[in-house]
Amino acid sequence: MLRGSALGAWPERVGFMVGGALSRNEHAWMLRREVPEALALDERVLEAITRGDWSGLTDADREQADKAHPEAGLRHLEMLRGFLGDDVKGEVRCYESGPGVGAALIELPLGTPPETPAPRPAREPKKTRA
Repeated sequence: MLRGSALGAWPERVGFMVGGALSRNEHAWMLRREVPEALALDERVLEAITRGDWSGLTDADREQADKAHPEAGLRHLEMLRGFLGDDVKGEVRCYESGPGVGAALIELPLGTPPETPAPRPAREPKKTRA
C-alpha cells in the first residue's frame, strides 16, 4: 500500500530502482571459487521475496552469512521494503550468479494508495446570547 499521496496521485507508472547484489564475496569472485553458501543465501532471499515474507531476509544462518557476504547486510532490500510499505510478493525476472556473487532483477507491484479520509466538517461557532 502506498503511503505517499504524491506518488499515489501520479498518473503514470513509477519505477523505483534499488541497486545492490545479494551475495558478494569478492575474494571468491576474484579467485573464481564457488561459494555454496552464497548460492544458498541468494536462493533463500529470493524465496522470501517471492513468498512476500520479507522478515525472512534477516533469518540468515550466521555461518552462511559469514561466507556469502550479503551486500550491505541486505539493507538495500530493507529500504525497498520501507518504500513499498508492505510485505508484497515479488516476481524474479532474472537471476545471475557467479563465483561468490549473485544478483537478481525482481518486479514488485505497487499497491493502491490508501483512501484519504474525508475532511471533517468545520465546527459552527458557538452562539452567544447578547
